[in-house]
Amino acid sequence: MRFTGSRMVFALTAALTIAGAAASRTSADAIYSVKEVGPVDATGNYLNDLSPADQAAFRTGSFDQYAHPAVGNPLTGSIGGEYDVPYTSGHLTGVIFAGRYLTSNNNGVDVGTGTFNYLGTATAPVVTSFVPSPHTAAESNGNYQPPTTFQSPGYVSMLDNGGLGATPTGINDHNVVIANVGGPRATIFLPPSDPASPLYLTDNHPQDLGALGGPTPTNQPFRTSSANALNDAGQIVGWSQTPGGVQHAFLDSASTFIMQDLNSLIPPTSGLTLTDAVGIDADGRIVAYGTDASGATREFLLTPQTTPQPAPEPTTLALFGLAAVAFGAGRLMVGRRKVAA
Repeated sequence: MRFTGSRMVFALTAALTIAGAAASRTSADAIYSVKEVGPVDATGNYLNDLSPADQAAFRTGSFDQYAHPAVGNPLTGSIGGEYDVPYTSGHLTGVIFAGRYLTSNNNGVDVGTGTFNYLGTATAPVVTSFVPSPHTAAESNGNYQPPTTFQSPGYVSMLDNGGLGATPTGINDHNVVIANVGGPRATIFLPPSDPASPLYLTDNHPQDLGALGGPTPTNQPFRTSSANALNDAGQIVGWSQTPGGVQHAFLDSASTFIMQDLNSLIPPTSGLTLTDAVGIDADGRIVAYGTDASGATREFLLTPQTTPQPAPEPTTLALFGLAAVAFGAGRLMVGRRKVAA
């Protein structure tokens, strides 16, 4: 076969076309495998559908109300007819009443909501933390009388002095707290950088995690989101409305604050729509709820896979294509010379 100039151009064009097509395939592969573990548990506790080994992993690594329920309830006792207990907050002393702790970490630190009362003035409900540390404290009685000493089980702090009305849903071993505000909106409380005492949960600064698709444009409906769980690596999972108003499960990070739709991180051929992520263990495995191809709501376990590498750059593939064409042309020319000889 003669390797004419026109054929050479065709071969070169084909090689570059193949190279360009391959180069356009950047990493579109899934980074989570998905395993169905059963129907959604009627009690709402996602752990009940997991194997004993997986339950142990999530109880250790996922910080949420099911994997890490509150250790105890320091808001017990009866003082002045209210069910409350005096505490030391570091800069104020008083009582928390009508409060409830919801979840904890491996260090026994609880978070919940409560109402702070100081010198007879009550605040709106605030996110409250309890650090166990028995000590002798003095109670302010609201009448400017000498304080009465008492034995306190630990330190209670307010994480949001502004009365956001937030409900905390998790606290990891680094005392990073996730909560939901208002209608709801996923929020994170980052502890101060200088943990000088057991009181360093005081005056944390809340940050709005936002919603899928970025900020809500002007004159568009406000998109809600909910943070359900986090791990010690600062990975956060929950659900969010998409720009189209559909509820999808998300993955976020306390270091990047980039909310990702979990549906874009699983095989596109799975036929699933993940609507809510409820737990994440130390290895980054996620428990999520979603609908299968038949529309049934199920519980799924997502396992992170090795992150695929991007395809080579177009210039690199083009060079390989040119080299292949040149090599083939050279072989044909040598063959022609041998025939002519």
